[in-house]
Amino acid sequence: MVVEVTLFSNTYGADVWALNPLNPLNNINETEVIQPAEFLSRRHAKIVARQEALVRKAVAECNQFDNVIFEICNEMSSNLSVNPSPGARANPDAAEMDQWQVEIARTIRESEESLPSRHLISGQGAYTTPAILSAEGLSLTSSFKTLPADIVNVHTFNNTTYEGVAYDIGNFMTGQLRLQGLRDLFLAAAKERKPLNLDEDNAAARFTDVNGWTIHRKRAWTTILSGGHYDMIDFTIQNRLETGTADAQQQLRSWMKHLSVYAHSLDLARSRPLSALVKTSPPHTVASVLGVEGEDYAIYLADAREAADPGLGEGIRGAVGLSLPAGQWEVTILHPITGETLRWGSIEGGESRLELPEFRHDIAVRVKLQEAR
Repeated sequence: MVVEVTLFSNTYGADVWALNPLNPLNNINETEVIQPAEFLSRRHAKIVARQEALVRKAVAECNQFDNVIFEICNEMSSNLSVNPSPGARANPDAAEMDQWQVEIARTIRESEESLPSRHLISGQGAYTTPAILSAEGLSLTSSFKTLPADIVNVHTFNNTTYEGVAYDIGNFMTGQLRLQGLRDLFLAAAKERKPLNLDEDNAAARFTDVNGWTIHRKRAWTTILSGGHYDMIDFTIQNRLETGTADAQQQLRSWMKHLSVYAHSLDLARSRPLSALVKTSPPHTVASVLGVEGEDYAIYLADAREAADPGLGEGIRGAVGLSLPAGQWEVTILHPITGETLRWGSIEGGESRLELPEFRHDIAVRVKLQEAR
């Protein structure tokens, strides 16, 4: 289990700022009176000093654990549509907020210099809230190029851009699947040295039912087999219900376990997205491939139709067209819902056509070279 320790979060507005310990109404330390949006900036020395002290303390306490990563800030956005008080300074823009992130990252690194262990830092470049709904979209390019983080996070916004190309990866809490845009974003970012993480995916989790969880199962498999990293929110985990509901355990959480076991059966250090392997797939499906070239391929096929599309959930029949290197290849089938694995024979290399068993929603196909060492 990897624990992402999120050091700070967007204050969103006055109602959330009213709960913050650094709000001067909530402490006796005479921290400055500020606009809520200024919390994620370096404008106010007393607040910055308290923030840096918190970082140093959290880093020191977590240093003993080898399964921790630090996220600089959750949903780092500048909401320029929220007007400051009359006569107050304008809210910080994305560039000013990123300067604050740079200093927080520096504090993390400096704090660990005298400690035994080093930990990864995750984050995302600040964005301007109205911009994510405009043609400009939410750009990930600066997160990769200039943010001093080891992992780039992305949240669910349907106009996410990378190197000037827009990808529809679904919108927050709407139940959108959007598998093709999701896959294509991760394939585009695969060349980067930093991994891309779909952080707290919340496309449909709030529905806490089998339909919402099916969307997340498909998005998780597609993300992982496109070379990305994935985590989501299980809203059935609540106070006094720390393991979630029985339905979530039997469905969502068992499905994610099947994915985890499957992914860790791959040689992840050597695996890469290999989308060119699949030439054709059954109607309505999106294919994602991760594997070691010439040795081992994991293929995931998912029904990409949205909830309102006719035929979603009906049986899918057909074949997948593959372009394999020469050799004899062993084929196994895994059902993502049950975790059941079936031997499915073998095929010859070259341009091959593999007939699939009928499936609903999704299926995983493993193709391994029999002579591979």
